[in-house]
Amino acid sequence: MCKQRVEPALRHAQTPVPIYPMLGTWKHVPLQLLEMRGATHETYRQEPDAENIELCKTYFKRMSSVSQILEMGHLGRVGTGWQRVLRIAGDRKGSESAGRREKCRQVYQGLSPISEKFTIAAACKAGSVVKPEQLKDMQAHAREQIKAATGKDIQKPLSFVVGSGFEKDKITGALAAGVVKMSVEIDAQGACWEGLQKFYKAQEGSPQAEDKPLKYYGRISPPPNLPADVLAELKETATKLCAPGKGFLAADESAGPWLRAGHAEAAKIPDVIENRAAYRSMCFSTPGLSEHISGVILHWETLFQDDADGKPMVDIITGNGMVPGIKVDKAYDKKGMWGTEVGPLGHPEVSTKGLDDLQERCAQAYKKGARFAKWRNVLQLDPKKGLPSKLAIMDTVHTLARYASICQSERLVPIVEPEIVPNGDHDIEYCRKMTEIVLAAQFKALADHRVYLEGAVLKPNMVKNGLKGPKADAETIAKLTVQTLLRTVPVAMPGIFFLSGETALNEDNEEEATVNLSTMHKLFPKLPWHLSFSYGKALQKTCIVTWLGKPENKEAAQKALKARSNANMDAVFGKYVKGSCPSVGTDGNVLQAAGPY
Repeated sequence: MCKQRVEPALRHAQTPVPIYPMLGTWKHVPLQLLEMRGATHETYRQEPDAENIELCKTYFKRMSSVSQILEMGHLGRVGTGWQRVLRIAGDRKGSESAGRREKCRQVYQGLSPISEKFTIAAACKAGSVVKPEQLKDMQAHAREQIKAATGKDIQKPLSFVVGSGFEKDKITGALAAGVVKMSVEIDAQGACWEGLQKFYKAQEGSPQAEDKPLKYYGRISPPPNLPADVLAELKETATKLCAPGKGFLAADESAGPWLRAGHAEAAKIPDVIENRAAYRSMCFSTPGLSEHISGVILHWETLFQDDADGKPMVDIITGNGMVPGIKVDKAYDKKGMWGTEVGPLGHPEVSTKGLDDLQERCAQAYKKGARFAKWRNVLQLDPKKGLPSKLAIMDTVHTLARYASICQSERLVPIVEPEIVPNGDHDIEYCRKMTEIVLAAQFKALADHRVYLEGAVLKPNMVKNGLKGPKADAETIAKLTVQTLLRTVPVAMPGIFFLSGETALNEDNEEEATVNLSTMHKLFPKLPWHLSFSYGKALQKTCIVTWLGKPENKEAAQKALKARSNANMDAVFGKYVKGSCPSVGTDGNVLQAAGPY
């Protein structure tokens, strides 16, 4: 029996190029290599050609059904060892050329009715029987004989495999003659290198700068419907928001933030508009807050609200060196999406509302002074029920992508927030798996909606265990979170701002969020994006408990807010020391107000 050597075939090449020995690449369209999942088989035989061909026919019939490629070698029994395998030969006298042509024709006649997936080995170097230019003669002879016998005019019926070691100027001629596979040695490498040099040389000459390429490949272009000045403004705003060390103050609660602080005493503060205005103006006017906070996310009420002295909240924020932003989603209905499973939040999977009039509201917000926006979609985890479902994921990512594109059309930088809530008993590994799936789908959706990534930011959850699941430490949270982001978030996106999320009652929400962020930067000091915070109660809890609705506590509350903001800035630089920032801790912890906000 024939000794066989099986090696994988390249799947993606459609034209012959110099490649490593024994890796086949195909030119003929009928070979359909892109559809093949087989390999190249080579014959190593010493029988006469006729017997060799007959044996190969039997073998080829069996193997062609599973997309195998047969490489015919050792025609003419010339030489020994590798020379024997790599040569096509007749005798070495006057009938040499005719013998080569006839043997090639015999191979084609014997194998082509079975499959066109075969090649003929041919050495093309000094000492070999065949020269590159002689391959054309073989092609012409086979073409003539086939046309006479069948009436079919096949321009290049033969596919040749050659050795290496011949001059570069002969490579082009050999490829044109039907060579589909070639060994690579120094000469062929040189030909490849010169070709690559010419290709890259042709990319020079960008009007932007000498060191910029003429064209970027594989990159989604900005939305064609947005003028250059809009794109420039979006990028400028995003750059401001991603200032080194700075993050967001999330002050976008519909009710008083003390109701979501998860503290027994804070929950007693009356939730009236006067208290909400007093608290917010106190926070926004905190001296030096802009040293740590780049943007403030507002609720719609706050965007149009004045303080007790009649000064607009937006003016207080901008006057204190920060950028106003606006929450534009309209939360979700707990009835959820019909047919979906009930998750750990106690209701089915949900879809966030607010797209219908979003264009108009974004225009109003920009006119009022907002320069970025936020939209939150919620996903629940339950491994046993398979949550989140594919339906919920697709609804989330495309809703967020549609929102983002609308925001950008109105000059607002969108915060994209696909939040996977921590409620449930799942472990951290399940959260990692689903977060990766969701973020991958999210950026595919953003690409589909032509969202300009340089003018947007991401607000994801950290990868954590469920509130009732096995507890993961800060280092594990940091490693899995950053690993997930590195696998999914394009470097074109300038910033990632974590939400803090809910924590267990025996955990200090403020301290946990700060430590987790700092650990990420300690373990990963160099990242491709600005990795920061967008915290609500994780910035404000101690501030709220210090204030408790009493005007005389204003200064102390502001100091508490600034201290925690400064702690998180330290965390962005990986320098926060656990316990160094005053915190109310876990004393008085109660479940925060549930549901949408």
